[in-house]
Amino acid sequence: MYNAANRRRKNSTKKITPPITAYQVWVVGNIGDLYGRYEQGIEKTWLVEQYLAGTKDQFTRDEYQKEQERLR
Repeated sequence: MYNAANRRRKNSTKKITPPITAYQVWVVGNIGDLYGRYEQGIEKTWLVEQYLAGTKDQFTRDEYQKEQERLR
């Protein structure tokens, strides 16, 4: 019989991914905006990687908090 104890045991052996945070969504959205700046059909990955390498300080949790406060 499948009961709650079996379910807990089974879940404890699984690798469960932690939930996505609002900060992570913000970072991914900003990176998506970068991709949207360039034309369709061209290879953009290296352009975005180069841009992000020079501007990593714009993607900190502090910057996220500042933007959230500004939008309130």
